[in-house]
Amino acid sequence: MESISITPTIINPKRVFKKTTGEEWYNYYAGFSDDFVSEILNSFELPKDSVILDPWNGGGTTTLNCALAGYNVIGIDLNPVMNIVAKSKFCNTDDVLMALDIVKYLRVNNYPNKLNDESDFLLNWFDYNTASYIRYISFSLQNKCNTILNSKVFSLIFLALFKLVRKYIGKFIPSNPTWVKKAKNSNDKISIESTKIKIDLKNILREKLSATFVDNVSSIGKERFYCASSTKLPLKEHSVDAVITSPPYCTRIDYGIATSPELAVLLGNHPAEIDNIRRTLTGRTTIDKSFLEIESLGLTAKKMLLEIFNHQSHASVSYYYKNFAQYFIDINESLKQIKKVLKRNGYFACVVQDSHYKEIYCDLALIFTEMAEENGLSLIHRQDFMSKFVMANINSKVKKYRDKITANETVLIFQAN
Repeated sequence: MESISITPTIINPKRVFKKTTGEEWYNYYAGFSDDFVSEILNSFELPKDSVILDPWNGGGTTTLNCALAGYNVIGIDLNPVMNIVAKSKFCNTDDVLMALDIVKYLRVNNYPNKLNDESDFLLNWFDYNTASYIRYISFSLQNKCNTILNSKVFSLIFLALFKLVRKYIGKFIPSNPTWVKKAKNSNDKISIESTKIKIDLKNILREKLSATFVDNVSSIGKERFYCASSTKLPLKEHSVDAVITSPPYCTRIDYGIATSPELAVLLGNHPAEIDNIRRTLTGRTTIDKSFLEIESLGLTAKKMLLEIFNHQSHASVSYYYKNFAQYFIDINESLKQIKKVLKRNGYFACVVQDSHYKEIYCDLALIFTEMAEENGLSLIHRQDFMSKFVMANINSKVKKYRDKITANETVLIFQAN
């Protein structure tokens, strides 16, 4: 690919739901819009045999829209739930009908009890019988398909089960979609008959018959998905033509907890696996015990870390300094990986959002730019958009440190040297 001076068309990346393809496939609050991806992609003017990567693929907006445009796509996410959601979007009508046929043969009586013990994650919200039936469905599906991520049909059934469980536990999900409460006692737990669960599961699948994305597309690109970390991309060097992504913002959101209902369905009988996912995701709220090397992070990141370290508020040194440091270290390592897999002069577009720690400003766009350019990625375009909806507004204590609670979402476009 030759070095090309482009003037990209960039629209506000904020996701706005449009009912153009039937019922919304899956309500994942994070991410950017379909139109944003399409406009960025068109600006790159890449040949159709190009490979597009999203190393923080989330719900799969990049992979779906780029594949619908005819490009080959790779989606990578460390959270297995999000990979299943992204894979399921490639189902056509025949896949939905096949999924319905599989669900038809699920038992509603005399099904084997697959709850390991009282530690099963589903018991956080459901009574024993309800949790036992949902676990039976999950176990049955995984037993029939060893690698869910390789099957559009089984990914779709799991997506339907994710949606159903999230619907059932709606009373435990407050206004902040990244928080999920647990039942305080047995009387607060949800009880649903197995027959109703099976009926509801089939109804969600039937809704997808009018909501598939790929049926009317003449040619769709090939898709590949990996459950892997952005800090260790399982790809060959110089194998990707462009990256379109949005990393987790520096806002201390626990994405493991945010998807805990779905993780409960998938892995809830192995709570240690869920905990391990929480402790390895970019932007995690847990603290690593490893040594934190910050010398290569860029001037702005190091300056912010020093301000946090010297802040007088409680736990600034013991927790928040380490939390921000490990986030910046992960981002820096991810940028190294992105540069490694990009072809020469390949494009890297990302959406980031600024934030604050107390009154200390986190200029994430500048931090990203400094790190990216240090790793051989040259900034060729930047565009800022003000966002009034930020998670900080939900926390009333924030106003102790600042009155204006808005944020800038910034689109950064780099080119590999």
